[in-house]
Amino acid sequence: MALQGHLWIAVNVFVFVVIFSSVTAKIKFRDDIYEPRVVSLSDGEKLEKELNRIRRESSKNNRGKMGVSDSHVEVHVNTFKNKNHKQAVVHWSGSDSNAIFLLTREVIDGVVNSSSLYRSLNYGVTFDEITPQNSVISSFFVDPNNYTKLIFADRKNRAVYVTDDEGKTLSGPHRTQFNPQRLVFNPILENVLLGYSYTQEQLFVSRDLGKTWKKLQDGADSRFF
Repeated sequence: MALQGHLWIAVNVFVFVVIFSSVTAKIKFRDDIYEPRVVSLSDGEKLEKELNRIRRESSKNNRGKMGVSDSHVEVHVNTFKNKNHKQAVVHWSGSDSNAIFLLTREVIDGVVNSSSLYRSLNYGVTFDEITPQNSVISSFFVDPNNYTKLIFADRKNRAVYVTDDEGKTLSGPHRTQFNPQRLVFNPILENVLLGYSYTQEQLFVSRDLGKTWKKLQDGADSRFF
């Protein structure tokens, strides 16, 4: 009976993930030029290039709107306080938004040791720090159907921070029972997402935008993610 019970759970989890993945693959999300990009902070030139690429795109898509200008942005790396942060993750929400998120990180042997989170509301001209207290944000995930919803993953402390207003407010820390290495938004059901830990091979589901989690399976196959 116990074996049958475990088999039934495994089959249902498998079906859930396959349907989730196949539906995701068939739905066209926003253009991937707006996906978060990793750039070096060593000399600031790559970050400056990325921010100016965003400004060119925003100017092209929104000329005459929201005060968008195609003027060049000069980036001063010393704006970002921690000199040990040699890497940045840059994200622009797209043509309907003037917000840019910038996550600077110190990465040692593939592990994020410290980080700072910034937000700009003027296409990178200035940034305000919005780092949650005592957090080490490793990465963040954006709802591809609603750019105002983002989840910031703190793998070191096994927690996530959530915003549904594009960073104006952040809630958290919301503790997770797993290392939040991968989060995948459901393309149909609002605020539903899968969470996966590659190191633990555990699969979880959240139905409230990452605030609470329920385990679906141990030993989940990472090939689905």
